[in-house]
Amino acid sequence: MKNFDVLRLSSLLSGSLLSLLVVPSLVSSAVAQGITPSTASSAAKAASAPAVSTTAVKTAAGDEEEIELPKTYMKSTSTVSKTDCKIKCVDPHAACEESAKVIQVVLNMYKAYSEGDLDTLAKYLDKDCTTFDEGTKKLISGRDAVLAEIKGWLNKNSSTANAPLIAYTIEHPFCQVSNDQAVVTFTALKELGGEHPRKFKSRCTDIFRKDGESWVRTHYRSNWTEIQ
Repeated sequence: MKNFDVLRLSSLLSGSLLSLLVVPSLVSSAVAQGITPSTASSAAKAASAPAVSTTAVKTAAGDEEEIELPKTYMKSTSTVSKTDCKIKCVDPHAACEESAKVIQVVLNMYKAYSEGDLDTLAKYLDKDCTTFDEGTKKLISGRDAVLAEIKGWLNKNSSTANAPLIAYTIEHPFCQVSNDQAVVTFTALKELGGEHPRKFKSRCTDIFRKDGESWVRTHYRSNWTEIQ
């Protein structure tokens, strides 16, 4: 990260987020210090708003569509899916240009998830990727095992199921990059349709590492609860 980016972040957040630069404590610091997208949003409003960058994203069909991502703190809303399931990203916060790329990866992953495109999703997962199953309280290790878990959820929420996934919203994603590692925290909302529509909410944490010029997810955790 460039020096001026660090200084800008320091002045915006009065040092409360700088502990995130220590890679081993990235996640624990974010939780312990009460860092939330709303606190980052407050700081963002005090900063000048630069122009939004436009990036081409390949769809599962191989076409390209344009989405908007911030180069630094910026308030915007981007819709990145044109499928039956609407994927939206609301008010993203990137601490630097590189962290904006990581947020783009998150959007691409959820777009692939909504389309049931496991091949594309697999490209964004580290071979040793892990996740924690809150239901069984077990750690799931390895890309294949994680994909199998995701496939199970997709089968439950397919368009032919009784409760298809019809909307997925990522709220206030905040990304902090330190060397070749990054942490993204955000609130996720998902809406299931069918005869008995339901809505769920989760605080999510995604951890990435840089592999060449690409970012791959090494761990993620969520805790879904039903809301009214």
